[in-house]
This record gives sequence, structure tokens and C-alpha cells, in this order.
Amino acid sequence: MNQISKFGIFALLLSSSLTIMVGTVIAPSLKEISVHLGFEENPGLLITLPSLGVVIFAPFVGKLIDRKGAYLMLRWGLIPYALLGLLGGILPTLIWL
Repeated sequence: MNQISKFGIFALLLSSSLTIMVGTVIAPSLKEISVHLGFEENPGLLITLPSLGVVIFAPFVGKLIDRKGAYLMLRWGLIPYALLGLLGGILPTLIWL
């Protein structure tokens, strides 16, 4: 098994906190966001549902990481994360989002 450098460990820790950081950024303005999106019933679901997706897919992705390696999966995982994040900024309407 290959040893991961200290920089590699730091990069893995930073990338694993991306989902938590998004929730932290959204939380203070959650009430306004939910009104704007017409989702006033349960604004907490705007943070809970993405986390639920992480919990559901974690076992499958964990097995894939064991087979392919953490570094390769990190590289491939950051590509859709970045593309979908940029796409959210350029979509014309909330329906598309």
C-alpha cells in the first residue's frame, strides 16, 4: 500500500469537508432562500436532503474507493462537483436549477 504524504492527507481532509462547508454557508440565510424557492414548509430539508444523499451513497462509493484508490476517486469526484457547482450559477431559472 502506498503512503500518502502530509499534503495528500491535508487535501483529502479539505475535500471531505466540502459538503459541510456548503451547509454552513447556506444555514444563516436558509429562511430567505426557502421563501425565494417556494419551499417554506420545511426549510431545513434544503440542508438535510443533500446530506441524506451522502449517507445513502457512502457505502457504494466506499467500496469503489477501496477498489480504485482514494486519490483517483477524489480526482474524478471533484470534476462533477465543480461542473455542477458552476452550472448552478449560469442556469437561467429556478426550474432548471
